[in-house]
Amino acid sequence: MNSENKPSEIAHYPSGDICYKQWRNNEGDKHRVDGPAHINYYPDGKVASESWYRDGKLHREDGPALTRYAHDGSISCEEWFINDKHPVDRPGYVSYTPTGSVARELWFTAHNEPIWPGWDHNTRRQPAPQAVEADMPTPAVEAEPYGMEL
Repeated sequence: MNSENKPSEIAHYPSGDICYKQWRNNEGDKHRVDGPAHINYYPDGKVASESWYRDGKLHREDGPALTRYAHDGSISCEEWFINDKHPVDRPGYVSYTPTGSVARELWFTAHNEPIWPGWDHNTRRQPAPQAVEADMPTPAVEAEPYGMEL
């Protein structure tokens, strides 16, 4: 039986420094109740990201299940998951500027699809910008959704 306070696996960089630690349950799924089940490190030993899992699914009820850190230790983004699904009653993804201000928030549908600002999910297109003058054409704008920083 795996003890939850000792990692199941520790990987190292060629330098010998820790690359990541992860905790798994007896079935081999990432799992930890009292902390993140996967922690990535920068080569200098600073924490790069923390992921909370329960029985192989991203899951945390009292905070973000995934947190990514900038090299200076500040939070670059957070994602919330319950049983591998983003919540629908609050943002499921938040990224931050280097000064700590919110850069982007994304909400998700009940089907775990992101709701992109200004995105028409029926046509898969962004609405055309509003013309300033009535006789100006308003071309349809093909847009790609924001990419989530990894």
